[in-house]
Amino acid sequence: MIVKIFAAVVVSYLAYRVYYLYYLYTEYLRYKKQGVPFNDRQGFSFFRDAKAITTGLNKTPTDMPWAKVLMEAFDLNPLPPVTGLIFLGGNIALSINTVDFLEDIYVNQNKYHTKHFLGRANFSIISPGSLNFQDTLHPDYKEKRKTLGSALFKQKLLGMIPTMKKVTLKFLKKWQDEGLKEIDLVANTI
Repeated sequence: MIVKIFAAVVVSYLAYRVYYLYYLYTEYLRYKKQGVPFNDRQGFSFFRDAKAITTGLNKTPTDMPWAKVLMEAFDLNPLPPVTGLIFLGGNIALSINTVDFLEDIYVNQNKYHTKHFLGRANFSIISPGSLNFQDTLHPDYKEKRKTLGSALFKQKLLGMIPTMKKVTLKFLKKWQDEGLKEIDLVANTI
């Protein structure tokens, strides 16, 4: 009896993984059709992107050379506004590579989208009332967003950017002059 149950569980899991890989492949094709480039010059692969990113990160372990790794993997310079990545475990990630594209998503298209289910499911456990992880259809969401709207007013943020840039550059110069290789951001910015 236990062997039959175990066999059923194994078969069910394998069937699920086959279905999920098929689903991933169809999502890949959907994004390709929309013009999103993938690292697929040698064909579709579940492993190539994870290997390229791991190799790039191992070259400079203290950095996060995301753009450099993507340029090498995709053999593109400059990078297009968005690139697609396929990660182990069956996830497609879109890497936003330009500020203009990101701004278009957050400013012009944000009202048409909600957060991804997995992001909400994983992070709402940690902070269930957070606007960042709350479904846009949640009853509290609209009120919270309206409240924050004035704080995040575009013109106000544009006015704050020069100050943020100045302070950031000041700290970076200070840390560079001190020869710091590792920085505790909490201790150094409070």
